[in-house]
Amino acid sequence: MALLGDASAFKLLSKHDRILMYELRIRPYKIVAGEEALGCFTNKWIKMMNEVLSQSLHNTWIIVKSEPEVAMSLYDFSVYAESLYKIWRNISLTRPAVGDKFRACFPVFEEGYKDIRVDVLLKVEERMTEVAALFSDITSATVRLVKVKVAENKKSVYYNDIKTEAIRAKKEVAEIDGTMHTIFRVMLTTAEKIVPIVITPRQLGINGPMADYPLSVYIQQHVLERIGQRLGTPFVQFHYVLILLALKTAKPLKHEGENKFLFPVNMGRIKLGYLLAERTGDKLVLKTFLFLTNNGTPEGKKLHDLLGLEKADKKYWGIDNLETFVFSDIGESEKLKQLFCEAGCGGLFRINKSLVGNGKQKKIATADLLIHYLRI
Repeated sequence: MALLGDASAFKLLSKHDRILMYELRIRPYKIVAGEEALGCFTNKWIKMMNEVLSQSLHNTWIIVKSEPEVAMSLYDFSVYAESLYKIWRNISLTRPAVGDKFRACFPVFEEGYKDIRVDVLLKVEERMTEVAALFSDITSATVRLVKVKVAENKKSVYYNDIKTEAIRAKKEVAEIDGTMHTIFRVMLTTAEKIVPIVITPRQLGINGPMADYPLSVYIQQHVLERIGQRLGTPFVQFHYVLILLALKTAKPLKHEGENKFLFPVNMGRIKLGYLLAERTGDKLVLKTFLFLTNNGTPEGKKLHDLLGLEKADKKYWGIDNLETFVFSDIGESEKLKQLFCEAGCGGLFRINKSLVGNGKQKKIATADLLIHYLRI
């Protein structure tokens, strides 16, 4: 009350009012297993989802008052501000004798508050979408989080329950490079439902009569294995976000051969590598993940042109994986760093150590040996 208006309003409420206000308070958002998703999640996973969502809501702030400025987290707004607003909105009916005095203590609710509520609800939806993406697994199940409607909530209208929806991964067997492989359908979570993601030949830069015919997107397990080897375990755990962003936002590059394409994989503004995809009939299959320095990438070619580095050299010196750029002293050598930046790999030096390891790993002494090997 002191944060949003006049704390003296508390004294206008009787003991019964205060008890009633507590009993009818808005509860925090809580994720529960929906019937459609039973069997997809353990109680441990549901608990982890709730922890991540709660932390996200606590860490996202919104301005409630401008003069003086008052900011609240999405969590506090949804629980405390909304509970108080509910009392403020109804007190003239429940307690006519003090209604006008109580309402006068909170002018913040008079104008603009409804717009703020809408903004908060949209931001909460965004956080829900982010959590669903973090806990989705292309080879297991794609997750969607949906608010339980007031009419469907069996507890009461004062609970903010969010139910899980999930679609298990659809597997097929396809011939790739002359060998049979298991591939998984890539699904996309929308505001309404979970749908298969498609890409048209036109989006790949291919024109013709069938340019707008949708290609079903599939992925091999090999992609995730390569992400783990070249980026690290944390990136495997959150692979869904990386892969979906690559498919939805990036413009693919033509690769060697008519039907092969590279989809840039980024973390923010830092490029990490590429998804190598191949068109096979009415499918677009993601076959592997190429680290930024790997042969077959534009940056890998530039490294070869600048330094003469071959595939074996990159593997020997460890510059075919993210860990070396994060934990070695290569970035401390101005000469080497400039060359890697010139090849388009400079962003790799800006990756936070905590995203790759525990941050306590000893520095790898590589720079002097690499300079001597390259004779630069």
